[in-house]
Amino acid sequence: MALKTYVLGEHMAPTAPIYIQVSATERMRIDKLPLWRPFLQYTYYDNKDGKNKTIRLKLNSNTPYQDEQIEREKIPANERYSDAERDAAKFVNGVCATTNEVVQKFLEVCPHFEGFDGKCDAVLQWAYKLHDKSIAIKNDNDDFKKRLRAANKIAGLDLKDAQDLLIRIYGSQFEVPSDLESAQNALVSFMDGSYEALDEILKEDTTIDDEIRIIVAKLMRSGKVSFNAIDDQVAFNKAGQWIPLKQISNEYTQASRENYFAEFLSSPSGRLVLNDLRAEVEGKNVKPPVVSQPVATTYVQPVIVEVPLVIVSEETLDVETIDEVKEPTEQVKRPYNKRKKKRKIRTPKPVLETT
Repeated sequence: MALKTYVLGEHMAPTAPIYIQVSATERMRIDKLPLWRPFLQYTYYDNKDGKNKTIRLKLNSNTPYQDEQIEREKIPANERYSDAERDAAKFVNGVCATTNEVVQKFLEVCPHFEGFDGKCDAVLQWAYKLHDKSIAIKNDNDDFKKRLRAANKIAGLDLKDAQDLLIRIYGSQFEVPSDLESAQNALVSFMDGSYEALDEILKEDTTIDDEIRIIVAKLMRSGKVSFNAIDDQVAFNKAGQWIPLKQISNEYTQASRENYFAEFLSSPSGRLVLNDLRAEVEGKNVKPPVVSQPVATTYVQPVIVEVPLVIVSEETLDVETIDEVKEPTEQVKRPYNKRKKKRKIRTPKPVLETT
């Protein structure tokens, strides 16, 4: 049987960046699923025949349909799958190439196949398709031209640009080479790692996040910025004295703390600090960066003044004085009836004379 190649669709590519650790200081980004395989048994509705069918992959059979395997070839319905059958239809890095006719029949009637005409509740959309040679030739030529452009860009980089590109790709913890040849070799190794690496190398426009990552990495490497010099702080070294820049707890990992610091620098509140750090990298900064610390609030103790209370009795005042004191002010809202105190006139008691 002729060789047939099946490839996963573009929608099966990882939606998040996936890296493979090549060495202690290098990693490689992949743009294809490293391993994928369909189930070995499916039940679906065939639109052509209008019937429900069950298929399963058995290497000791000439048909993928389970009812024919049971009736014609006497293969039990509950027969276990072998390791060879589990590995026969697996996709490695998005590709499955096989010369086995049974595997080819199974893959081409499977609900995951692009040309599948039916309905299967276990499969929402197709996953792979048959490889087209004419399209493959064009893709290979486009890949060659793209790799050539990336290689020419690497060859035209100077040491500073090559180091900045490596920091942008690998992060601040990457040990950047100090000579141009080693830096170019590291970029070539990254370019050979995956097809998506070509897009990363050929990208011309750098974002603010890329610039911040490069600035922080350079200052960390030169000993100007440290995440461990002061507890729970990102600090800047000015003339041997560490100045706190941003409070970030040591409970987070180093990568998380760098991401939080980058988010702070890209925010409006960290713009002044970013400008000072950028000037420090360019050798234009003559003063320490603006320290971003919360402003301390001073609590003012209220002053309590004791005023002596004077009690005035009515007996010490005459009628006119009492009236003046009881005159209501404008702040009193309730009505006040002005009354004058009546004087009591005492009459002497009669004295009885006794004889």
